[in-house]
Amino acid sequence: MESITLLLFAMLAAYFSGALPTAVIVARRVKGINILEHGSGNPGASNVYRILGPQWATATLLIDVFKGYFPVWLIERVASSLTNPYFAQNEIAVMGWIALAAFAGHVFSPFLKFKGGKGAATGLGAMFALAPQATTLALLVYGGALYLWKRFSAGTLAAAIVFPVLLYFREGHMDPQSLVWGMTVPFLLALTHRRNIMRILRREELPMHVADGSNEDG
Repeated sequence: MESITLLLFAMLAAYFSGALPTAVIVARRVKGINILEHGSGNPGASNVYRILGPQWATATLLIDVFKGYFPVWLIERVASSLTNPYFAQNEIAVMGWIALAAFAGHVFSPFLKFKGGKGAATGLGAMFALAPQATTLALLVYGGALYLWKRFSAGTLAAAIVFPVLLYFREGHMDPQSLVWGMTVPFLLALTHRRNIMRILRREELPMHVADGSNEDG
């Protein structure tokens, strides 16, 4: 039971790490605006890109990635001692719970009345700490999809779809539990990108350089 208590405490810390509203802080400091009222209204790096440009979008992206990366990287050092037979049977599961908590913090931030971004960057950081090889390959897929379709959301979803397979064959060592944890990534991103998916299917999703309130970020 002690390992479960420690894991729950670590998840709470990861949640608050992910909850830091980076885009809101950056937009307020740089331009004195509330980014929730501009562009897509989404507090993520993609909206910062449209409103403030690539320099501040890059800064926002890196911080959001770090929010997910750091707690998972940190828990990896003690993951073996936090396994338990109930819901974290191996180290990947322990790290997976921490990654999920950081992702949830970004999507449901208590600093934004339990609203937030779509979690792509924070999820990326968490997954890179959990599975650097699989995540690097998924990033290549992201870049290819972004180049082809010029949509942030399309790149994000393409990378999320291939990630479980890559995790299973790379860091997961073909362990079925790794496949299950890998599948939480596309599921959660599909959930937060459900409106983007509908617009992609209707061919209404706007390209990444367009700042329009009707478009939401990837």
